Amino acid sequence: VRSSLRSGPRAPRRTHRAMRQLLAILHSPPATPGVRTLQRLKVAMNLLGHDEVVVANVFPLTTQSSVDPVIRQASEAIWLSARPEIGEALRDATSVLLGYGVATPSGDARHYFRAQVSWLAARLAAADVPVWDVGGAPRHPTRWHRHTRRVHPGVAFVEALGLELRQQPRVNL
Repeated sequence: VRSSLRSGPRAPRRTHRAMRQLLAILHSPPATPGVRTLQRLKVAMNLLGHDEVVVANVFPLTTQSSVDPVIRQASEAIWLSARPEIGEALRDATSVLLGYGVATPSGDARHYFRAQVSWLAARLAAADVPVWDVGGAPRHPTRWHRHTRRVHPGVAFVEALGLELRQQPRVNL
């Protein structure tokens, strides 16, 4: 499921400045409305100077977490079915924020997940867009507050997130 957030009321497009779109690559569609995730993505969008954030997922089915049985039971075809949406979203992105999580699934799903991440890395290199993460890892937005509080105690979340948003080095494949 692809969703989109804008920084405010939709303004008429200006011809002198293209809309800057941040693509957030998350793990899977949420089982809940995902309000906290979307709020955190909007903060990152603003910190990075974008006008809109769009979400695409490396796994296409709704799950509770990265260890959900749905993931362990999914076939390779299910994992592969997420790729067209990611590719389409990447065409319009001016930057990408990785937030699919730091945990890897077990069993066959581990192989499919790693293959998906390798495919994504190749697509990102070919797209030649800035790629961001939080604290040097593809942490999910719901984990950002915990991370920033640990590494920047006493610093307000928005400021700490700004310190932890890191652009990854460009990779040429």
